[in-house]
Amino acid sequence: MAEIFRQPAFMTTPAAVSWASWGPLYRDQAEFLNAFLQRTVQPSNPNQSHVTLFHPGERAVLDLARELQADALIDEQKAHDHAITQGLDAVSVPEYLVILLREGILTVTQAVTVFQQLMMLGRSPQPFIDWARYQLQAQGGQV
Repeated sequence: MAEIFRQPAFMTTPAAVSWASWGPLYRDQAEFLNAFLQRTVQPSNPNQSHVTLFHPGERAVLDLARELQADALIDEQKAHDHAITQGLDAVSVPEYLVILLREGILTVTQAVTVFQQLMMLGRSPQPFIDWARYQLQAQGGQV
């Protein structure tokens, strides 16, 4: 929570959070907070910390992925690369978008719409954006 909203970590349960306590939010932050308040998203923290590099959010993602033997959804380039060198499966947000398209969860039109939103936000590293653009174009997407 603290990493996503850049707020103090003391707010760890939906009961402790209110919209007013956060101030202005980006759209994706507001959607996440709404899901958190409705308890459709449950936070999980790793039991142990093995990673000493990166910011707290990236460290937690890498530690939790290792602990759960799960893929790491991580959009920070260096942390993403580190995950792969450590034998973890890492996927960026633009890569995940392409996976959703390939799995038939999203249509090409939906994937292009989300991709354009990702580009407007400017939070994904350019190599991830470029790869996803190429993949979407190969599927007939106009991006």
